[in-house]
Amino acid sequence: MTFVWYRAFVSKQTGNTVLVALAALESQAVVQTEPHVVISLCVFIAGVAIFGHIGHLIGQHRRVWLIISNVLQTALVFGATALRFWGSDSSNGPESVGVVALLALAMSGQIALALCVKMPELNTTMITGALVMLAVDRNIFKRKNLARNRRVLSLFTIVAGGFIGAAIDRYYSPTFSLLLVATIKTIVTIMFLFNRGTKQRRINLEGTTENARSSVTFLKVIWGD
Repeated sequence: MTFVWYRAFVSKQTGNTVLVALAALESQAVVQTEPHVVISLCVFIAGVAIFGHIGHLIGQHRRVWLIISNVLQTALVFGATALRFWGSDSSNGPESVGVVALLALAMSGQIALALCVKMPELNTTMITGALVMLAVDRNIFKRKNLARNRRVLSLFTIVAGGFIGAAIDRYYSPTFSLLLVATIKTIVTIMFLFNRGTKQRRINLEGTTENARSSVTFLKVIWGD
């Protein structure tokens, strides 16, 4: 959606880097939308630093941080949706820059979260890296291979998302595309309230395992890993 309407990416900063070089030399291959590209690139870098360091302070694996981070990301996407719906529908101007900035900030939090929880297979932005890691995986044909499964599902979902976005752009409106993304992120945020998480365990002298915690409270669930 952002590439079609604003000629910039809000998550794939490799593409923006190439567009900066082409635009700087006034290449005819790109539409001159330098503000969108530069804003997206700068906001994304700042957002990754902010989300990443706050995650370090709170605890990257804490359920409370997973929820807070996703709530912020979802709010940013809803904000971009509202700005697109009630603002100007022009591909240039203050509203368009605002939409790009809000989405770039949301996507920076998304990829920072994926990397900080040690799930590099789901970087949420690139297909190239996932394809390479999948192709060189020695255990690609093993029955149990969680990393492979994540990469394959990631590839399928990114491709499916591209087709869905293209279909929405053709038959509906960019606002609907943003609303769909915001709705999906809302569902993901709610799901973090119900995932099992991890528990601390200890091994006694007989070799059996038991939970280190005898009781589970709401605060422990929210603050747990």
